Amino acid sequence: MEQTLTPGQALWVVERLLAEQRITGKDVRQYLDDLGREITDLERRIAELRQIEGTAAPVRTSAAARKANRKPRAAPRGSQGVAVRPRGIAGTLAVLLGTIPAAEHAAIRAIRADRGIRAAIKAAKAAATK
Repeated sequence: MEQTLTPGQALWVVERLLAEQRITGKDVRQYLDDLGREITDLERRIAELRQIEGTAAPVRTSAAARKANRKPRAAPRGSQGVAVRPRGIAGTLAVLLGTIPAAEHAAIRAIRADRGIRAAIKAAKAAATK
């Protein structure tokens, strides 16, 4: 059974997966790059079909479409060779989780699920200063 997510729910799921380190920012970027390539492939296929049908002139590939076809660059690395943390509010929480003992991560995640990410960040900051 597939559940349809609202854009807000999808964002929350991605932030949660990033915070729990089940996916990385690199994974998200790769999915987004794949989206651009898929759109370009579909546009190219539609143009081919229109040519075959004889109803339209060939569609030229835009600069943005050509850019989407490029091979993705390697993700930036930190000074220790560790992938750069995600940005934004979920990234803030992920960085804070990295500064506190792993035993306290579950409590922070529970706070996030119950009271939201801002409360979880506040709790993580308090735990980091102990």
